[in-house]
Parts: sequence; C-alpha cells; structure tokens
Amino acid sequence: MILQGKNRVIYGIFVLLFLYSCKTAGPPHDGSESVRTETKLSENTPIEKSKSESGNKSLNNQNTAENQEVVPDPLEEVRKLLYAGFPEKARERFRQKDAAGERHFEWALLRGQLYVKKHKAESAGLSDKNISRIFIDNDDLWIGTWMGGISRYSIPLKQYTMFDSGEPSLNVKTVNRITSGGKNIYILTYGNLYKYNKRSSEMFRINNLPVKEKLQDYLISNNNEYLATLGYGLWVKTDKKWEKISMPDNFITSLGIYNDNFIIVGTMNNGVFLYNTVNGSLINPEEPDLSVMNITSFDTDSDNIICGTFGSGAFLWNPVTGRTEKIVPDDFDINWILSVLVSGETVYFATFGNGIAAWNREKNLWDKISVEEGLFSPDVSSLAVSAGTGKKDGVLWAGLIGGGFLEIDRGIHDWQ
Repeated sequence: MILQGKNRVIYGIFVLLFLYSCKTAGPPHDGSESVRTETKLSENTPIEKSKSESGNKSLNNQNTAENQEVVPDPLEEVRKLLYAGFPEKARERFRQKDAAGERHFEWALLRGQLYVKKHKAESAGLSDKNISRIFIDNDDLWIGTWMGGISRYSIPLKQYTMFDSGEPSLNVKTVNRITSGGKNIYILTYGNLYKYNKRSSEMFRINNLPVKEKLQDYLISNNNEYLATLGYGLWVKTDKKWEKISMPDNFITSLGIYNDNFIIVGTMNNGVFLYNTVNGSLINPEEPDLSVMNITSFDTDSDNIICGTFGSGAFLWNPVTGRTEKIVPDDFDINWILSVLVSGETVYFATFGNGIAAWNREKNLWDKISVEEGLFSPDVSSLAVSAGTGKKDGVLWAGLIGGGFLEIDRGIHDWQ
C-alpha cells in the first residue's frame, strides 16, 4: 500500500512536469510553419512594408484620376452623332478646331463619310464602272461611260433612267461629250452623235457627219455646230453643210465658248488658242511653253481661261491682257488633269491619280479629295455642279474611272 502511494506521488510529479513543459514550449509544430507564424506576427517585415506602400500608391492614383476631368475624343463624338442619325450636327462638330489633330488618316476618312456620297455604276443600270463624262441639266445628271453606257439620274427623285447599259463590244463607243442646246441633249461618242428631245423623251442618231470616228467634242455657238476630232481636225456646220476649218493641229481635244465671236480650241500638240468665228483668225498665248502643251480641258471666268493639261499641270490665260500664269503650287502634285470646272470662287481639277483638287482663288488656298476620303478610285474623269438652294452651295458631282460617280457636299472645304 505504501509502495503504491509512492508510485502515485512520483507519477503525479512527472505529470506536473510534463504539463509545465507543454505550457512553456507551445503546441508541437514543424520548422516551416514556424517561419510563417513568425512572419504573420511581425508587422515590420520588408514584405509587409512593400504591400502597404503599393496599396497607398494605388489609392492615391485612383483619387487623382477621379479628380481629373476626362477630355472627350472629338472624332469619337463626331462618329457618335453621325451614326445616331444627326449628320448636320456631326458636321458642325467636325468643323470645330479640336477635331483636326495629328490623326490625319482617321480624320480624312471621317471627312469622306460626312461629305461624300458614293454612287455605284450598277445602280444606274450601267455595266461599266468607268465613267467618262457627266453633265448637269437642271435637276438631271447625265452619265456616260467608256463602253458607251448612258444613264440619267433625277436628283430630286433619286431615280435612274437607263438608255444604254454599255455592254462590252468590239466597237469603241466611249461617251466623250454630253451637252445641251435648246430643248435637246446631245451625246457625242467615239463614232456617233445622238440627240435626245426632252419634250418627247425620244433619242435618235444624227447622220451625215463629216467624220465617222475619233469624235472628241461637240459645241453649238450662234446656231453653228462645231465638231472636234482627234486626227481629222475641226469642222463647222452652217446652212446644213459641214466644212473643215484650217487649224495648226488636227488633234482637237476640247471646245468652249469664250464670247459671241470667239470659241476656245484645245489641242493635243499645240496648246490652246482662240478661233474668231467671224474672220477665221487665231489668237495664241504669248508664252511659248503654252503652245506645245496637251490641253485636256478648260473653263472660263470672265476674261480668264483656266486650262488643264495632261502632264503639265494647270495654267491661266487672259487673252485680253495677255497674262499667263501657272496656278498650281509646285508641292501640289496634280500634273495630269482630265477636267476643269469653275464654280464661284472655287476652281476644281479632276486628276488622273490624285483625286480632286480645289483652289479657292479669293484666299489662294488649296484642298484635295482623294482615296484618303474613301473614294473608290483616285482617277477622276469629269466634273459638274448642280445648283444650290438658299445659302447652301450647289453639289459637286464627279465621275470616276473604275469607281462610279460621287456626290460631294461643298461644305467639305474649310477655307479658313
């Protein structure tokens, strides 16, 4: 009994020592967890400081961003207005100064979306996308193609009347000129002349022409008819009889009226000159270089004749004063001109390879509309302007080689 009591005392002492040791050392654990436990308990470790500083910076940046005013993207605002169906408001926003920044290509493409409407040749019933000539007759736009296609577009009704689709043919049928005379529309092709009566809506071919091919231009002045050809010279019809006019060049490219007694004659090899319809005399520019240029087109403004050439740019000639002047800046590459159009203070040039160039004569400023504005083709063959309404300028129309035709709002120019 005594031994058992001693054993109990000794056993009790061991139990007390064991419990004391457990209380001092803590629960059993391995080394790795000890490291993690010590790290969590320490508030001054480098890792914890880094996290704290990062959090503070992020919070400061967030507060700064919230305090800064967000600047809207001008071009994005224009797009939103346009796509929401508010084109006038979009144009107004586009014309503000902050919209014209360094993002030129994006700006130019948006300018085309705002001001240029594209018409496909197929919509006009034409099988040929190569427009050779356009002409405005009141509310109608006449369209001719390289393959002889002829169509008329009613601008207010937005409807087409197709006369010839211009299907591919072995015969050359290029439409070279569309003009008006009285109640008729005249359409000159490579080998034929057609007359369309606007009252009866009938079209028929005019026979007994002096030349059957390479017909280039047709003009009516003082009840006389003039026919220009490439290689067969210039002809005039008086009293129902055709006669050839003696010219220094048989390759006549274009004709125009200067005044009651003079017509303008453009040639392929001898530049431009005036032909006196009364006595048959000729007037040439005094500048020798202008006498060897290939004249493609011209238009008049008062006494001035503004000519476009194929390869030599554009120049101005005033036969009254004798003044001649190259009018295209050297850094504005539009040497290959197919059509010239004067409309108010603006002169338009249709070019081969560089779209449409516009010159504001009053402010001597230049502008260009080309593929950057989304044009189907950089080759522009013909120009015309329809009448405006009220304070709004008329619409500029352009025929493209390989790209149908365009309807251009003349507000596209920012002459500031």
